[in-house]
This record gives sequence, structure tokens and C-alpha cells, in this order.
Amino acid sequence: TLDALLLPPAAAVAHLPQIMVSAVEAARLRHGNPVQPVQVPRAPVIAILDPQGELIGIGRSEDGASLLPDRILRPSTHGAGHD
Repeated sequence: TLDALLLPPAAAVAHLPQIMVSAVEAARLRHGNPVQPVQVPRAPVIAILDPQGELIGIGRSEDGASLLPDRILRPSTHGAGHD
């Protein structure tokens, strides 16, 4: 199938600093809210991953403490019965 040939979205941003956030933090980011994870890279562009390692979007940290969402992807429907 075509899905077997596609790379996961996280592969496109593998060169960026990454942070894995909790499910609660992911939900906040998906609604456009900043979060304060335990450790956030201080960088102008950060790949944000959910607890399963799926890319949820791109964000930034200006102060090294808060993670601000810039571009958030729609949640995946893969495996939810959608084709």
C-alpha cells in the first residue's frame, strides 16, 4: 500500500532539536497554548513530538522555559478506520 512507502512526518524534521511532550501538554499545544515542559531546548525552531513519538508540530522557545506552538499538525487518523 501507499502507506508502506511513506515516511512518518517526524522524518522531515529529524535535523531539528526535538522535544517529547506529555499527552496533556500535547493537547494544550494543539489548542495554541504554550507549555512549560521540564526541559526545553532553547531554539528558534523545535520539532514537537507526542508521547508516541509522532510529530504534532513545530514550536519555539525564546526563554528556554516555555514552548510556544508555531505550526500544529492535525492529529493523525491512521488506524482509526479512516482511509
